[in-house]
Amino acid sequence: MKLYLNSSGKAKKQEALDALQESINALRQASEALSESNKLTGIGTEMLKQKIDELMDDIAKKKSKVSQIE
Repeated sequence: MKLYLNSSGKAKKQEALDALQESINALRQASEALSESNKLTGIGTEMLKQKIDELMDDIAKKKSKVSQIE
């Protein structure tokens, strides 16, 4: 994610944080739906859970970087 700051840098920073939070919320919902679903079994479920966890970690790192921009 590239973030360019200009005179409205704080607004852009907040937009980036909001977008990352939306992504986190979507991943949480997907994770919850996956837990409740009986359509997937065994290895497929574990692989999806692992990928969701990886994406959430990546988003958290990006959110941290954006938060540090002043």
